[in-house]
Amino acid sequence: MSISQILLFLIIFVTPKITEISINNFHEIYDYNILKSKLIAKAHQTNNLKCDFAIRNHDKLSGEIELSEGKYFYNSPKQIIWKYQKASPYSIVLLSTKKHFIIENNNKNNYDINIDPKFKLLNKVLKQYFNGKCFSTKSYKIKYYKNTTSYLLQLVSIDNNINNEAQNIDLRFNKTDYGLEYIKLNFNNLEFLELEFSQRYINTKIVKQEFDKYK
Repeated sequence: MSISQILLFLIIFVTPKITEISINNFHEIYDYNILKSKLIAKAHQTNNLKCDFAIRNHDKLSGEIELSEGKYFYNSPKQIIWKYQKASPYSIVLLSTKKHFIIENNNKNNYDINIDPKFKLLNKVLKQYFNGKCFSTKSYKIKYYKNTTSYLLQLVSIDNNINNEAQNIDLRFNKTDYGLEYIKLNFNNLEFLELEFSQRYINTKIVKQEFDKYK
């Protein structure tokens, strides 16, 4: 067996799953119905959202981390703008009319979200958070955790042979205002994606003004 084959074996079969790492310093909540209601209420009360985002794509085999940063805008029920500032500036606009486009160097072109399955799944998870469906999905086993500053909702796939989905999903919420701060999509033991929100502004006129630019 070559060195590269040995390393691949160790990563796939020996490396602890992301599920185990993500709940370090968290304690499981068994009586979670009140918390669940508060998290769903917060999601439904979010008519719009403006925040900074950071997306990190991790490849454990190569050790590479691809970082993207920018501004995220959400307008209920299905309008989204990803305004990338790093590593290169461009915007992806996803409208509720299913009209999707990308703007780069002042050029506007149609955008097919299917070309990036990870990004498509990330947007699907966000949509299911805002409409509350992620809290009662039948495709995943759901557990709730807490630490001193956050709540953690962990979804572990019931079907180990799922395609185009994540094996497990973590959603982390601020313990003070119950707002969504972080998502992790674990695709397998080799790849996972992290989304982190910061500087969150909820239900502000700024968001409507941003979407008015794309009418």
